[in-house]
Amino acid sequence: QEQQLGRNRLTLPSPAVPLLLLVVTLAHSAPLGTPQTSDWTQILVRSQSLVQKILQSLVQIHAQIVTSPGLTFDHSGHAPELHLMMSQLQIPTPPLLKPLSPSFTQDCVRRMWEGLEQQQRIVGELSSKQSTLSDLHADLSDLKGQVATVTMGVVNSSPVQSESSILINLHGDYETEVAVHLMLTTLRTFCQDLRRSLRTLESQPV
Repeated sequence: QEQQLGRNRLTLPSPAVPLLLLVVTLAHSAPLGTPQTSDWTQILVRSQSLVQKILQSLVQIHAQIVTSPGLTFDHSGHAPELHLMMSQLQIPTPPLLKPLSPSFTQDCVRRMWEGLEQQQRIVGELSSKQSTLSDLHADLSDLKGQVATVTMGVVNSSPVQSESSILINLHGDYETEVAVHLMLTTLRTFCQDLRRSLRTLESQPV
């Protein structure tokens, strides 16, 4: 009787089988890296809402942390000396998000995720010196989770290259303040490009 029970247990279907069949079905019913149409639209709408929330928070965050003269949060661009400081502090720039072509491009979507991964890491490091950045770090984490759904099947095959911590180059309060200023300015530009890309994706058929 025990042998018979053993044979019965062995013939029971594995829970992974229906899951695997579901994955295969979805893979054949939708293009690589895209959920179903309704889910796709909801993800993009939530992502755009999070991007807008982040953009609206940057001005207040900058005003709370950056108080040194000359470090204004306007759209005039970085002064030459700040460009030099950005290089000295080894603060990386996010991937460039070019305008999307009429067809879905995996390269641009991968860059979106890589840029968020990079910016979240930088904000996380700086939040250890400025707790005001904690909420921004959490918002970027949420946004990265949403974009990761859009990029499924794309980012796993192309992992983000690890970069050294920027904290090793911050030896004083002023350098930390400059680093926060540069990060917020760079993040604003990246989020503006990201918002544009998400809007373009939303207008394209899945």
